[in-house]
Amino acid sequence: MKGDVILEITSVTIKKREKEGSRMKATADITLDNCFVVHARIIDKDGELFVAMPSHEIAPGKYCDTAHP
Repeated sequence: MKGDVILEITSVTIKKREKEGSRMKATADITLDNCFVVHARIIDKDGELFVAMPSHEIAPGKYCDTAHP
């Protein structure tokens, strides 16, 4: 489509983080175009793995996604 922006994945680093009893199994750092980084978490929920976007709490029980240029 005209006007689409295509970002290149320039780096992916995955680090295993298994601790006894923890649902977080790994972290992933994904770099786009050598300038924008997304730090994601790989979580095990009831035997299924999913990628959780980075976030921080902005109010009790309210979260906001974050990424780092």
